Amino acid sequence: KEGEEVITIGKKKGIKDLPTNIAGLIGSSAVNFAEPGDKVIATPVGVDKAEYGGMLGRVKTIVPYGEDVQSLRQILGISTLVTQTKSAGESSAPNLVIITMEKDEKNKTYKWSSNNRPDRKTRLGDVLNISLTTDRKTPIQMAIPFVRTVIGLEGPTSLKGKEGGN
Repeated sequence: KEGEEVITIGKKKGIKDLPTNIAGLIGSSAVNFAEPGDKVIATPVGVDKAEYGGMLGRVKTIVPYGEDVQSLRQILGISTLVTQTKSAGESSAPNLVIITMEKDEKNKTYKWSSNNRPDRKTRLGDVLNISLTTDRKTPIQMAIPFVRTVIGLEGPTSLKGKEGGN
């Protein structure tokens, strides 16, 4: 009919903000090194991590038991992602982790590890490459063994008892 609305194009309503918690997958061999509170850098696929860094977050929860591939497909809704995350040689499916993302309230987005941000905004449903920091050492802790080797100093291999004997 003339004057009848056929189609309306507009912004999708309902989801105003990006979620605070997101789901991630960790290979079954790497999950033993991860723990709640570990620092996460999540970089959208297609974004150069070397140039932009990534979005900051922390591990909130690690599902303590491995789900099978079919269960993870149903939870995440993306079948190829689960298959791709499963590392070669691993017999079990990856473990599910919940990550709490740090938000930049001013810009209504996630905080990034650098001030240089990609032009494209992060969207709901983006696939992310996740990096976890599981080992924490200060720069001096990493340098001391190298310096000892170069100088030729090695610490004592055994401690003497209180009497002074070996």
